[in-house]
Amino acid sequence: MGQLYIGERFGDYKVVRPLGEGGFASVYLGQEVHKGTSAAIKLPKEQQVHDFINELRRTILLQHPNIVKILDFGIRTPDNTAFIIMEYAPNGSFREKYPRGTRVPLDVVVTAVKQVASALQYAHDQRVIHRDVKPENLLLNTRNMVLLSDFGIATASRTTINTYAGQGDIIGTYAYMAPEQLKGRPVPASDQYSLAIMVYEWLCGEPPFEAREYIQWHYLHEKVPPPSLRDRFPSLSPAVEQVVLRALAKKPEERFERVETFASALEQAARGEDVSSVMSTSGPTKQSTQFHSSPDFARTPSNSIEQLFQEGVRAQANGNIEKAFHIWRQVTTTSGVAERYSTTARNRIRELRTQMIPLCLKQAREANMQGHYQDEIRLWEDVLALEPSAQDLAPLLKLPLTLGKATSNITQNIQERLKIAQQNEQSAWMYAGAQQFIHNKDSAAARTQLQMLWQDAPYYGDPAGLSKALGLPAALNYEQAIAAEQVRLEQERVEREQLERERQEQERRERERLGRERQEQERLAPQRRERERQERERRERERLGRERQERLRQEQVIVEQKRNDRIAIMLMVVGLVVGCGVVVIGLVLGGILGGILGVVGGVVIVTLLVLIAEKLHKDS
Repeated sequence: MGQLYIGERFGDYKVVRPLGEGGFASVYLGQEVHKGTSAAIKLPKEQQVHDFINELRRTILLQHPNIVKILDFGIRTPDNTAFIIMEYAPNGSFREKYPRGTRVPLDVVVTAVKQVASALQYAHDQRVIHRDVKPENLLLNTRNMVLLSDFGIATASRTTINTYAGQGDIIGTYAYMAPEQLKGRPVPASDQYSLAIMVYEWLCGEPPFEAREYIQWHYLHEKVPPPSLRDRFPSLSPAVEQVVLRALAKKPEERFERVETFASALEQAARGEDVSSVMSTSGPTKQSTQFHSSPDFARTPSNSIEQLFQEGVRAQANGNIEKAFHIWRQVTTTSGVAERYSTTARNRIRELRTQMIPLCLKQAREANMQGHYQDEIRLWEDVLALEPSAQDLAPLLKLPLTLGKATSNITQNIQERLKIAQQNEQSAWMYAGAQQFIHNKDSAAARTQLQMLWQDAPYYGDPAGLSKALGLPAALNYEQAIAAEQVRLEQERVEREQLERERQEQERRERERLGRERQEQERLAPQRRERERQERERRERERLGRERQERLRQEQVIVEQKRNDRIAIMLMVVGLVVGCGVVVIGLVLGGILGGILGVVGGVVIVTLLVLIAEKLHKDS
């Protein structure tokens, strides 16, 4: 085995010893540290965690006596090792008890088929297809009850997971796979076909078909009828052979309607009862064979590229564009194909682009809404393979591909969607864990698990509507988030338009107000101009009146001043005459007194003459 974990602890269980190794996981015997009970500890190989998560998601809610129970699961810290603790089946597998080439007694076959059919029918009713029913996946507990294990995964040595570019995984073991499952389109009746292959092998010691390569297996399951059981086991009842061959019908709708019906018919035939009434009933309707949403169509219905090419031509001619597209893609991606085939296939793909792009885009978005993230991954890969341009997608995108402002590079947008789908698929085990907590009535743990999930994968959504039961806000998947963002953007656009309309209305009202004011001003302008003219005239009259009054006052002042000047001159003349008289008297009297009088009279005369001269000069 690969890495050993002997003595290490996972949850409440300690690893005791290895039990086996499969294609994607190693299985160890574990022992509960408190009670000492045994369990199987499954640890995925590093590159197969995706399948490990897928198994957990498919199995955790399946509670049936013939389905291996999951006791615990988680991721161990600090090494982040994922693990599943499962019910331990100490008696090994059906393959170990009945190795290849061993004929199993009919009564043992009937008992095992009834138990397996009961488990499968329960799973089908829960909308789960096993896809890998084979003896290695039938375990036996202490009472030798059959326990069906490994839902939706492939673990045994001959198990194969084939991935074709742009298509979903073919999961299962070729020897036990139904024709439609080899085309990537498993339905519930595919598990019935696998169970019938096992019955055929158990009864005669060898499977109906043997091959080495996928293309050979596909041709045998698709085209070649199984060899007669009674030729290999002559003592077998014809009724038993008839029942087994009915379950091995090439078309799902030609098999039994339910896998439980197959088990009942086999039991009746083994008891020698009449099974004609059961055999006359119709098989599953076409609608009932459409399970989950994966439209994975044929890889190759023939054992050569020539036949594959012809099948592609027929599919395209009949309007089955999905099948034709996947066939052409297989031709272009298969190594060693002649150039003429690959060139023609590439040309046919270009012809189908306009039809396949909208189809794949629509299905990818629907897969996201339904929480089918594996399908979404495959469909986005198909879209990328078609190399769409922005012009191709423009008329198809009622909603944008991504949140926020999409880039002009359409490939980057699709890769972003692919990345989110892959993140969601990686987180599926956490959602399954929350469902298990709810099933165990542990609402607090379920609430915490969902919150952790939505923190790590914010666009996982809530496919099963768990948030409502837990009182949590509804989580959105990516398509719902895009739609919500578009609603928000539309609301913002409406609000902006409303604000713009309000602004325009406000501007209109302001213009109207200014227009009314202008009209009013124009209407009142003549009156205003007349009032202004009258006001100017009044002020002019007042100014002229004030100037006239000032002029009259100044004239009066001048007249009064002139009168006063005349009086002053007259008085000075009188004083001059008196001064002259004094001088004359002084000359007449003579002596000192006469001299004094003469001097005084002279001074008076001179002073008066100076004053008179100044006055005359000022008046001039």
